[in-house]
Amino acid sequence: MRSVVRGTLLVCVLSCASFATRAAADPAPPPVAATKEPEAMALFNQGVQALQRAAYAQARALFEASLRLQPHPATAFNLAVTSHRMADAASALQTLERLMNNDFGVLAPAQLQEAEALADDVRSYTGLLRMHPTVSGGELRIDGIVVASPERNRVYEKRLNPGRHVVEWRNAGYEPWIESIECEQRKTVEVTPSLVARVTAPAATVTTVTTAAAIPAPTAKPWIKRNWIWLAGGAVVLAAAGAFIAYRATETAANESPFGVTRTLLVP
Repeated sequence: MRSVVRGTLLVCVLSCASFATRAAADPAPPPVAATKEPEAMALFNQGVQALQRAAYAQARALFEASLRLQPHPATAFNLAVTSHRMADAASALQTLERLMNNDFGVLAPAQLQEAEALADDVRSYTGLLRMHPTVSGGELRIDGIVVASPERNRVYEKRLNPGRHVVEWRNAGYEPWIESIECEQRKTVEVTPSLVARVTAPAATVTTVTTAAAIPAPTAKPWIKRNWIWLAGGAVVLAAAGAFIAYRATETAANESPFGVTRTLLVP
């Protein structure tokens, strides 16, 4: 850490000199730079003072505000140092990678060497997530923050602080993939997400059932029409019976005496 402190103070001094040198060398800078640079320098100086007091949260906020106004390598370096002191090695490493990529201005050889040395130190405090995508597209989120759009068969790597992290991948046409991983210092977590294709429910099919026309029940024929034969036969029988009874009654009346004595018919 002594090298980090020495580097921090050295860069702080160099940055102040750089600000003064640029002001003297550029008598007529663009209006926007002229209005932002003094404020950015003031914020930077306040950040250095907060860093020296170990007020890391305040120092980081001041360095970030200064960078938004005026990108500068010294400010970015001290922001990385502050993040590292706050045990946020992943953020520190991200800032250093951008610094070494000249995102905040071109580094002098000595500055680049100092940044690389700090990056090697910070990297040892992180764990590595290595993901092997099986499809392309969508959004990859780590702890709710979008970090990439994965590409099939292209390994994605991300340095993370030790601890538990939630990795989420949402891709159109697939079910969301969410997994909680435990990241350990100086260790690598290998992940191969298995995305499941989303099954679209088929549209409901309305089946129209055509029922056959109702066949009317046979109309019951009147009882008399259906049983006319029996009725006719019955009438004949009844008529015959009636005639027979009448005949017998007549015969009986003829054979009875007025005195109630029945005559005996003699059969010839």
